[in-house]
Amino acid sequence: MTRIVVALVLSLGVLVGWAAPSSARADEELTTRQARALYQDVTCDVGAARTRYNNRVFGPDNWITIAEVRRRLSELRDLAWTMSLAEARAARRLYHAPAAWPAEVVDEIDTVVDYRIRASNVLNQMSGANSAVRFIELGKKANKMGPGRAPDRIRVYLSVPVYPRG
Repeated sequence: MTRIVVALVLSLGVLVGWAAPSSARADEELTTRQARALYQDVTCDVGAARTRYNNRVFGPDNWITIAEVRRRLSELRDLAWTMSLAEARAARRLYHAPAAWPAEVVDEIDTVVDYRIRASNVLNQMSGANSAVRFIELGKKANKMGPGRAPDRIRVYLSVPVYPRG
């Protein structure tokens, strides 16, 4: 229950701007180079967290049985909680950039931030799942979510490689 309350406060903090007051001014805009560096940094951090999560949950076979979910449920809930925090941190860093994003990618950044918040919320729900079946249902829901084509459009405009910095 404590995890749910903490995650709810973090999610609301991201939405309201409480987590870290934005220093961006309306007349300042990130250069393409600054925007690229910030976007790469955030996507690399959350990508590394996602890789760790997938490796620990699914292992080298990239799948997991319901019996194993039942056996490892407490560990899997902890991993989901950690991934939830990584998604929330990524959303906060994108939302509270040091200056405004370039006008060409503002809408796409908003889409990605919205996705990261929703993903964080579903992962938080997974961390509170009281059964293996509920954990799997929420995992399927998380897998169906996505930011659409927004990351592709951001990468094209900012000239970010698909797999920056490995």
